[in-house]
Amino acid sequence: MDNIDRDIIRLLSENSRKTASDIGKELHMSVPAIIERIRKLEDGGVIKKYSLSLDHTKFGRNIMAYIFMGFDSSKLEKDIREYILGNEEIVECSFITGDYDYILKVITRDPSSLTKLIHKLKSFKKVSRTRTIVILESIKNEAGAIAEMEEIL
Repeated sequence: MDNIDRDIIRLLSENSRKTASDIGKELHMSVPAIIERIRKLEDGGVIKKYSLSLDHTKFGRNIMAYIFMGFDSSKLEKDIREYILGNEEIVECSFITGDYDYILKVITRDPSSLTKLIHKLKSFKKVSRTRTIVILESIKNEAGAIAEMEEIL
């Protein structure tokens, strides 16, 4: 991966709908050269997918929170896993280090729906404890943190 690949990734991170033609103009390269580099980044697994960034409040989802979950054992049981994967209010789930085993990022309609979700999670036998933190304001939300990636590469 070279500086041109990094520039392509940066431009696509800013706007994943940016065309190869627009990228080529910005980087002073031909469209076929840009398309080939993007294809190699995709084939190599550097670019895993293209996605949208939505304003969840426009869909009536006004509460964003992190829920930490601790288990009797760190294994995520099948029934809990299926519930997490099937619940559209749970937008992220990660296995973590520290006092808890998993962290969930949830986006719900209101405090009542958040409470209902927490009670459901606590109803699973293996869940020993939870801790919920409501997000009041997000000042940065970039999934593809280019600065971090450039340090690694």
